[in-house]
Amino acid sequence: MKYFSTILLFVVFLGKANASLNSKEIRALYKEGYELINKDMVRADSLISLAWKNAVKSGNSHGIADGYFYKGCLYDRQMKIDSAIKYLNKANTLYHLINEWENVPDSYGRLGLLFIKKNQPQQGLKHLLEALKLAEELNNPQSLIRNTIVLAMHLNDYAGQYEDAVRYLRESEKAAKKLSDRALLGHIYLQLSISYNNMVRYPDAIENSLKSYQEFLAVGSTYNEMRALFTLANVYKEVRNTQKIFDVLSQVKPLLDENPDDLMKSNYYKLLAEAHYEKDEYTKALAYAEYAADLLRKGGQSKSVNDLEEILFRLHYILGNRKAADSLYAQYTAARDSVFSMNSFSADAEMREKYEAQKRTQQIELQKLEIHSAKFLRHSLLGVIIFAIILCVIIYGRLREKARNERLLELKNEKIERQFISLRQMNEYNETLLREIHHRVKNNIQIISSLFSIQARNIDHPDVLNLIDKSKSRLKTISIIHNTLYTQKSLSKIKMSDFIKEIGESLFEIYNVENSFEESLLLNIKGDSVYLNADTSLPLGLIINELITNSLKYAFLESSLVARADNSYTHNYSNTMESDGHAHNIAISVNKISSHEYALSYSDSGPGIEDDIDIQTTKTTGLRLIRGLLQQLNGSIDYRKDQKSHEFLILFKEVD
Repeated sequence: MKYFSTILLFVVFLGKANASLNSKEIRALYKEGYELINKDMVRADSLISLAWKNAVKSGNSHGIADGYFYKGCLYDRQMKIDSAIKYLNKANTLYHLINEWENVPDSYGRLGLLFIKKNQPQQGLKHLLEALKLAEELNNPQSLIRNTIVLAMHLNDYAGQYEDAVRYLRESEKAAKKLSDRALLGHIYLQLSISYNNMVRYPDAIENSLKSYQEFLAVGSTYNEMRALFTLANVYKEVRNTQKIFDVLSQVKPLLDENPDDLMKSNYYKLLAEAHYEKDEYTKALAYAEYAADLLRKGGQSKSVNDLEEILFRLHYILGNRKAADSLYAQYTAARDSVFSMNSFSADAEMREKYEAQKRTQQIELQKLEIHSAKFLRHSLLGVIIFAIILCVIIYGRLREKARNERLLELKNEKIERQFISLRQMNEYNETLLREIHHRVKNNIQIISSLFSIQARNIDHPDVLNLIDKSKSRLKTISIIHNTLYTQKSLSKIKMSDFIKEIGESLFEIYNVENSFEESLLLNIKGDSVYLNADTSLPLGLIINELITNSLKYAFLESSLVARADNSYTHNYSNTMESDGHAHNIAISVNKISSHEYALSYSDSGPGIEDDIDIQTTKTTGLRLIRGLLQQLNGSIDYRKDQKSHEFLILFKEVD
């Protein structure tokens, strides 16, 4: 009987298959579907889809725009973030075209929250401020309250401005009480609880969590009841009351069974993991934490996954999974550094905005002074004959006033100049910090590579030594990126020809090429002077690293691995010279083929890959790694071979 009413609605509207619903009926269906999103998503989807189908059939532009909006809301609830952003953007475009603004503030507000969930807070804040502006202009109090709540979420979760969040929420609480909207009050108390929790005011946080739960219970919103209970459990986690956490989660469990949702499940299992961790039940805690992380990755919640990495690191480390713990630590450190860079950028942007605002103020004051002087001259000319004495007094007073104004302007100019110097010093300081970070990362990578070398001394197994060599070459490629960034003037672009040459020289050193670079094996780097950013250079450098490594190990039949007496391995290039006196060679070129697209060509003088190997499907580690790295670059790889030559052709785009 769960979906009986939905089936009944379809039966009712089936009789209208040949005649589209009118605008009023379509809007009624949308409204009913929207109200069911947090209660019964299947039924909500059916009603919204039915209304949209009729809007398209009847050519109702307003109805079609509403369809994009409500579909976006539905995808948001289902954690399909990219689809939700796509549909809400389409809705905004169509709403602007047809000049309909009712849902536009809420659409911008949802987009802001979605971008924040995608760990793009600057983009999210931009949409959120636009939503608040539109809600005020359209005099829509409910939309203004909803978007103020979303702003408070941003201040709580990203900006860390908890007192500002409380101030906005208290103002919204008064407005929501006037509207008698208990659902909005529930959301307000929920965010107040989060703010007070962050401010270490735990009794206030518990009180507002319970208020939020009561408001949502009154309106029958089980999904939001779970959110309120999760917030309460998080407060108990901060005060280390494990039994209270289990009590709250026992209330959540039946609600979760009634409303299955991956995000809610992830919150549930994350809290279970934290509770079992406090009870020293580490195996259970790890299982729950990993399950929660999988659910978040499925929903594209990258920021929330980063929040889980700390407990996963602790659990892996306690249980002796050192390799997994080290990997998680590296990810956690990278995410923390990213946040630091973003905060530095925000501070820099704020300083620039203040400077521009003061500059505009100065221009306005100067214009006012010029207007005032012109007005003074006009009045003086009119009374020059009759009021000569009065005119002289006025001129004297005005000149003194003008002198004072000019002095004030000079003082303001000096102040602005000091602020500009301070801004420039801050920029130089930020650049120094970034260079230091790259320098330290390079040193840490070199330490790891040295540890690999030390470990290799006690290993006799050729396959293990081979894996260590590969790992050292990949670490060296990453190190070259950071070395290039902190030694060159620009912190944003890397010259690819120099970068590729460094990779080649590093690999010859790792694989112990005995003869000199020029006499035994030539590395020909051709093509345009291409400069790429670090986010593009790193995966591209790892791809080139794999290709050169493959050539050094397999391309030249004369240069097979020769075992030394001490059980280490080296490459013998004593016979790499061909009969006519020319060396074997590796040719690499990187060229720009369009505004954002590049081509990498790679070939060597070896025999090439065997004909029965398909580079698109083979499961060899090197080619699988190359295909994975190309996904980051939106790229593709092709292998061309004939009787005379063979070549890898890689097309890729620069990462924004």
